[in-house]
Amino acid sequence: MVSRSRLALCTALCILTVSVMVLIALGAIMMTSDDVDDEPSATPIPMGAVVYDKRFQEVVEVFRSNLDADLERAGAAFAVYYKGKPAVHVWGGWSLIKDQRLPDVNDPAGAVKVLSGVPWEAHTRSVMFSTTKCLSALVLAYSLQN
Repeated sequence: MVSRSRLALCTALCILTVSVMVLIALGAIMMTSDDVDDEPSATPIPMGAVVYDKRFQEVVEVFRSNLDADLERAGAAFAVYYKGKPAVHVWGGWSLIKDQRLPDVNDPAGAVKVLSGVPWEAHTRSVMFSTTKCLSALVLAYSLQN
């Protein structure tokens, strides 16, 4: 004769086994679904902004559209001072790209998709190239004005 405790244990094990089998079957169905993307998706492009003067709000929107259109390969920052006071400071993108997916060779308009990286922050340092002419012109214009 089988004791009640053994019968309860066998029943519990049967229920557990059936539950596990159902979960495995559901997992297999979900993994073979057509709506599952096999390729990793691109990470949303990080961006931050501080608007000191509401008249410069459109600068933030244009900066965001440049990031979304992949016009910046990695990251960027931009600040405007108006009458000696900060008006807007925006930054976004990546200061370091850790993982990326290259575009398909058959897609000439394809862009590199960043999968992971270190976000550009408000005080990320950057190297400036080919800025001597621009900075010299600004210094000259400022000195001529004063």
